[in-house]
Amino acid sequence: MRHLVNGTIAATAGLLLVVTAPCADACPTLNLTTRIDAATCCERLGPGGEQIYANPAFVVRGMLRIIPHPKGLPPPVLANLAVEVQTRPDKEWTTQARLVLNEYGAGSVETCRGALSQTAPDGRLMLVDEASRTISFQQAQALTTGKNYIRFVGVFRGPLPPFEFVAEPGRSKRTRIRTFATLIGGRANALCSVDADGDGLVETQVSTLLKARYRRIEEHGLPIE
Repeated sequence: MRHLVNGTIAATAGLLLVVTAPCADACPTLNLTTRIDAATCCERLGPGGEQIYANPAFVVRGMLRIIPHPKGLPPPVLANLAVEVQTRPDKEWTTQARLVLNEYGAGSVETCRGALSQTAPDGRLMLVDEASRTISFQQAQALTTGKNYIRFVGVFRGPLPPFEFVAEPGRSKRTRIRTFATLIGGRANALCSVDADGDGLVETQVSTLLKARYRRIEEHGLPIE
């Protein structure tokens, strides 16, 4: 059974949104930096000559640091990660594509905000080190203490719906990058009880932290595979 507690939203400088649940004591929090680049990728033709993969694709790079509870609780364990690209063709921000990742490579993850499924079917979300070399999920879990950063690269590629933007003369295409980090432990009170790590067992003391960054697409046309 899932138990939810209503969250609160706090806005800070730099257009940063932090979404957490109310805590009797301090909660773990996230620091986050991101960027998004246009990229050329994998253009293929189907049996009828139709284009299968959208071109360009998009690459999101980010770093997050989990700041543990300051009152001596064990550090939280990263259970899963999700990254979304949103645009605002009208008045509302709309999710155009999402990537998810857990230790088992599942296409859907459980969070305290409900199940999140990958919607970029041929995309991938990777964890990397300082030299951009891929690391395992378990290696990233060891980085949830101290001042370590977890680095990720999300490749959003087709088949994707065309990203829709508001026409703003003289301005680049603007997106909102939302990053969900679901953690086990590390706080005095749980936000929900779900199978957060995808091992088939329901964990307690689970929390999901969300941060959003507003970024313009860098039109570099980086080649990706």
